[in-house]
Amino acid sequence: MVENECSLRRGALFRELSQHGSALFPLSCYDEDLTSQRVCWHWHDDFEIAFIYEGKCAVSVEGGSFTLGTGEGVFINAGALHELGAASSVCRLRSLVFSPRLIGGVDSIFYQSYALPLLSDSSCRCVRLNTSTDWQRGSLELAKSAWSACADEPYGYELEARYMLSRFVLELLKHGRTASTPSEKARRDAQRAKTMLQYIHEHYADGLTADDIARSASISQSECLRCFRSVLGVTPVAYVRQLRLQRAAELLTGTNEKISEIASRCGFDDTSHFSRIFRHWSGCCPASYRAEHSPSQSRG
Repeated sequence: MVENECSLRRGALFRELSQHGSALFPLSCYDEDLTSQRVCWHWHDDFEIAFIYEGKCAVSVEGGSFTLGTGEGVFINAGALHELGAASSVCRLRSLVFSPRLIGGVDSIFYQSYALPLLSDSSCRCVRLNTSTDWQRGSLELAKSAWSACADEPYGYELEARYMLSRFVLELLKHGRTASTPSEKARRDAQRAKTMLQYIHEHYADGLTADDIARSASISQSECLRCFRSVLGVTPVAYVRQLRLQRAAELLTGTNEKISEIASRCGFDDTSHFSRIFRHWSGCCPASYRAEHSPSQSRG
């Protein structure tokens, strides 16, 4: 079964809590349109493979950024902070998110010899995949075959998907490791960023200051600023503003609450100020955004 990933992830800007698939079959496949919204910064305990089938996609993973074109893909390891967004007027991708347990239970040789080494490989946090290299092209085909099996659900599709993704993991272990390993400082920055993102997510409606955010990770304001710029590429203040606006957009299209109530819930004390910066961010006022993007309007 194919799901809409954007609707599941929106607002999950630190550790994603939703379960992908089920306890018996921990794999989900998604068909995503990032043209008008992005998959914001988050991380999860699952492996993720995404491949672009229309347009271009901007990918950011723990301090590194690149753009994927049509036909290209990316593997994102468990625990890696990442964000995806459109890099062209159209951006559509398909993805698979699956637990390492899919390869084999934690007490099996499959998990111990293959899933666990990939989980533990700090040089394999993110692997870009294109069609110019044989093993990467083959790995993309494996991911696409697994996605199609889950989408069509023929008899035995679980075995087919597990087989394809096990082969994908094997190819990564054989070829996907890089010569460079993230430094201890980079790993520490990523962990601090996760801590601060969780704090921001829990308190974004409050009057957050840079000092509040820094204290959540037991670091100074200057270190907080450096860490945010190093890992996420933005300042803490800009990140909080972006989160508030994205949350407001969700409430505008997903609820019937008054605009003034949404502004207050998202940390904006003044409705006029909220309307101004929302217009600058989205290109239209909150009321127009609600009319254009609400589910009932899109069905009409």
